[in-house]
Amino acid sequence: MKTKILFALIVLFSLQPGFADTAPTLYAVMIQNQNAILHGNNVALGLHRYDGDTTWTHLGWRTAKCFAGDVHPQDNSVICLACGNGVMKSANGGEEWRITTDWRMTEVLDVAFDPIDPSAIYSATAYGVWMSPDGGRFWQYSGKGIVKSFIQTLCCDISTSGRLFAGGEGGLYLTENRADRWSEISNQAAILDIYQNPKFPDKWIAGSRDHGVMLSSDNGKTWTFAEGPISDKTIYAVAMNMNNANIMAAAGFHTGIYISKDNGTTWEQKQVPNSRDFHALIFDPRHQERLWVGTLGQGVIYSDDLGESWHHAGLSGGEIWSFTWDHR
Repeated sequence: MKTKILFALIVLFSLQPGFADTAPTLYAVMIQNQNAILHGNNVALGLHRYDGDTTWTHLGWRTAKCFAGDVHPQDNSVICLACGNGVMKSANGGEEWRITTDWRMTEVLDVAFDPIDPSAIYSATAYGVWMSPDGGRFWQYSGKGIVKSFIQTLCCDISTSGRLFAGGEGGLYLTENRADRWSEISNQAAILDIYQNPKFPDKWIAGSRDHGVMLSSDNGKTWTFAEGPISDKTIYAVAMNMNNANIMAAAGFHTGIYISKDNGTTWEQKQVPNSRDFHALIFDPRHQERLWVGTLGQGVIYSDDLGESWHHAGLSGGEIWSFTWDHR
């Protein structure tokens, strides 16, 4: 969900002068706070920006029901959020927000800018896929070819504008014409998260219900399910290391964190103290082996040694639903 195409622009900007002086910024979406106290001064729900150590800055409404976010690939001040009441958009770095959708769009579960043509925005909803061709001014239903309408995740191909995968109850779908029509790729399992490695764009990974992860090494033309102990797990979050194509991670409810160091051939389960449930993963583009993890109840943690040790990074009590980076 939610963590996908943004690394591509980090790679591109890293070639520009001055990039080394400005690190990308991590954002997290929190859907619930298990430490909330009625009428208390609780940590706000919705979008948070990481400021270092265990400090986060909240952006937007304190009680927003949000599931995922994406940052404009050419303008960090423009952010979209997938929310229960539609797609929210900010044009000034999260200081002010407006809803871009109407009554037809609710339960928006994911949102993504086209990395090549960001005037195109795609959203996954409980009622199918919607697309805006003009930066969110107008939205149109774009779910032709999708058999089961509950779509949970989207991922745009960083190398081809208008090409993206969608996952949901009906399985995995592909469009190559800006969501005008979709083709079924696999219906063997519900797909819960999709990710493309921005530095090695031929490599894709998808998390599924009860079937572990699906992998592709030919830019999504063919997919296979990973074997071994992960093969029967429900995986809500997947990620790949952009510095090492062989390293990937996957996690879900009661799974621990699964790490593969050999391109998904074998998987090792890593345990996290006081936490078994996870909904968000993302590798850090600036740290070789740092993996950020969004827990369901313990906030944000990270590991710099692929799960051998863990460090708390704030948002205590938070159920973290997704991560994304901007493009500094």
